[in-house]
Amino acid sequence: MKKGTAVLVTGASGFLGKRLTSVLAAQGFRVHAVVRRRPMPGLLGVRYHVGSILDRRFAAAAIGSARPRIVFHLAGVTKRRDENLVRVNAVGTGVWAAAIVASGLAPRVVFASTCEVYGDGPTPFQETQPAHPLSAYAHSKRAAERILEAAAGGRGFSVAILRFSLIYGPGHKPGMFLADIVRAARAGKRFPMTEGRQRRDFLHLDDAVAALLAAAKVSQRGARVFNVAAGHSVTLADLARLVERLAGRRFVGKGSIPYRSDEIFNYVVSTARARRELGWRCQVALEAGLSPLIVRRGGRRTARKAGSVPRSSPARRALR
Repeated sequence: MKKGTAVLVTGASGFLGKRLTSVLAAQGFRVHAVVRRRPMPGLLGVRYHVGSILDRRFAAAAIGSARPRIVFHLAGVTKRRDENLVRVNAVGTGVWAAAIVASGLAPRVVFASTCEVYGDGPTPFQETQPAHPLSAYAHSKRAAERILEAAAGGRGFSVAILRFSLIYGPGHKPGMFLADIVRAARAGKRFPMTEGRQRRDFLHLDDAVAALLAAAKVSQRGARVFNVAAGHSVTLADLARLVERLAGRRFVGKGSIPYRSDEIFNYVVSTARARRELGWRCQVALEAGLSPLIVRRGGRRTARKAGSVPRSSPARRALR
């Protein structure tokens, strides 16, 4: 992507969208950010479009105003019991796909999906294997993928579907295992968990942004799926021991809660296609990514602000 290119980011106020938007703005792109409410303060040089992801007129107006070469579609609901889960993730994606088709533009669309669409399928997860979603969240993301695949067919725009593993990093909101155990470590609280036999793949936020940028550069026809993960899984029990070591104390109550009925135990992901076709690979090792979120140095925590982007981050390097 060249500096000055018009890009549109849906879900720009979210965990992933906020970091992507800040990287794009810092590098001189013409960024149009779609948000539910305007942040205060906003990022310099970013034009904000405030509205509902489900509003067809709003979507058409934002696309028409931005006339983007690249659309990063990151908007979505991740809370598993949210009553708007399917409407926002699936129907909302249909609204924006229709707006892109109606605009007559042919942007590159990069969509943030999830490796959860593989469910309890064979591992390591490969893009060529059938999807087998187990949760409502995974079903909603798979439906969104299908909508974009159908819209891209013969319509002049291409779609990169990035199936992310579990993303963590500065600014991660509570509700996911890694974010919650880090918060417990920092707050000095006890953390209840299962026996921890589940294997998970954790991807640093900067690596996720770098993958989005790499996917935006690739030229292709139709839709293409890419797994984006660290490519190295750990058990939750081992992760808990690592966090305890970094925190310098024992605080995890292993085995104090039962497994969920829809638990995916073997979450192992192949990233060979992303390495080969996008030129992307994970750069931030798990301990290196976790340490600044937990460790105190000189009496102060070393965690970065959610919007800051280090010069050495994979996200910055991906734009060079």
